[in-house]
Amino acid sequence: MLQAISIYLLIGILINLLVDLMYDWIGRNNMDYRIIGSGVSDEDRWDTFTKVFVVLLWPLCLIYILVSIIKEYTK
Repeated sequence: MLQAISIYLLIGILINLLVDLMYDWIGRNNMDYRIIGSGVSDEDRWDTFTKVFVVLLWPLCLIYILVSIIKEYTK
């Protein structure tokens, strides 16, 4: 049981890490995206509350992200 909880939390932490790395990569390359805008500011990054929310409820967050991506590419 403890191992399952650990894996669940680890997946949420990895999702947060990937999002942080994505914003760092976009900021370094000065990429211009329609969704994000030009560059990345500190306001674009997830705050602590959002990160905790993602760690605890990452399946819902993952579904939301996938739906958003699908909607964006099927316009």
